[in-house]
Amino acid sequence: MKLRDMLGMSVKNLLKRKVRTSLTAAGVLIGTGAIVVMLSIGIGLTEGMNESIGQMGDITVIQIYNYNQSADRAKLNDEAIASIASMDQVVAVTPVYNVPWGSCVIESGKYRYDGSLYGVDMSAMESFGYQLENGSFPDDAERGNAVLFSSDALYSFFNTKKKSHNRVDPYPDQNGNIPKPYVDPLKDRLELQMMDEEGKTTGRPTKLVGTGVLTTDYSKTPSASYAAFVDLSLARELAKKIKTNGSSGGRGAQELNYDQAVVKTASVSDVQAVEQAIHDLGFPDTYSMETVRAPIQQMMNTIQLVLGGIGAVSLVVAALGILNTMIMSIYERTREIGVMKVLGCEVRHIRAMFLMEAGIIGLLGGILGLGVSYGASALINFFASSGGSGALGGILGMAGSVSTISVIPPWLAAGSVVFAVCVGVVSGILPANRAVKISALTAIRQDT
Repeated sequence: MKLRDMLGMSVKNLLKRKVRTSLTAAGVLIGTGAIVVMLSIGIGLTEGMNESIGQMGDITVIQIYNYNQSADRAKLNDEAIASIASMDQVVAVTPVYNVPWGSCVIESGKYRYDGSLYGVDMSAMESFGYQLENGSFPDDAERGNAVLFSSDALYSFFNTKKKSHNRVDPYPDQNGNIPKPYVDPLKDRLELQMMDEEGKTTGRPTKLVGTGVLTTDYSKTPSASYAAFVDLSLARELAKKIKTNGSSGGRGAQELNYDQAVVKTASVSDVQAVEQAIHDLGFPDTYSMETVRAPIQQMMNTIQLVLGGIGAVSLVVAALGILNTMIMSIYERTREIGVMKVLGCEVRHIRAMFLMEAGIIGLLGGILGLGVSYGASALINFFASSGGSGALGGILGMAGSVSTISVIPPWLAAGSVVFAVCVGVVSGILPANRAVKISALTAIRQDT
């Protein structure tokens, strides 16, 4: 018997008993819809949790602290940074050199910058999610003398020719207009000047090129707030010139033992493994949002498991419905089974036909159940987005920090239909085996 023939007979037999087929498929519909909706709520709450934590900081970032730089501790130098960067799960890594305040200044004519200055790997800044308000990140040729200011940091320039009222504040005036800072790094001349212990400029200035202005973002590490950034190549040169007693980069230093480094992993699931690998390298003082996210994620997994279990109960009932429908179908079609055997139909084809019927019921219920799930998901999100206007909106609004409470990803949609078909086929195994065991002669003698 050809596959097309078996499929045609299966559909024909199901259509003969439309009411029974519809009720059985409805059971699968309810079970599939229940599972999808329950799991979608769990997924939505998890995404909402990650979004809320992400507002506190990048959940894929690990911060390494190396403040205890004793002789017996591992050095957070360029060699250690290279080892971390070579890890498969690491997307980007940069050490952070905090240029000591007062050791150097950035000047633009009579204006002087007195905010924070960090040395970082500028080639990694885009990977860490720094955003530009204006300009661009420096290319390879510009990087050695490039400087990036945050938009707020530009207000850290002051007029050296005035003793008072020598700053521009980033606050709106009586007309609601925010005054522009003194310096535009994309247009104005910038120079970096070393300072001696008495606070006077010394040596020849280094010309800097302002290639862009960063969007202020307190969640980044280092924070893109009142700060400027230069590349590590320039930071290493500064460290050799700076007189710092007992710190990480004195005069003539050949390498930097950085106070801090920042690592970005490929995904949230990689954070724990990478953090442990960093500990194994000898850097136990780390921090990541995983310390906050992990216990909450465990709670969310438990919630998702419970919600999925509730939906699974409905699908088990649906599976029993399919089992009952197929057994009843065998009793009603005993003579038909006998005729097929007498005509030489192979046993495996008879079994396949019954399994196909059960699978079609599962497929029909799964597709309809998925459609109902999307409708229910949209309804849940509608009530949730309405805040506390309704009971459901109030409950879900408190459970998640975003309006999208129910999320049905493509894998869940496809998986629910496949799972429904599998439930149908599995439920049809016992009736199919029972059908092929019926004696042909006995079946033919049976009255219809």
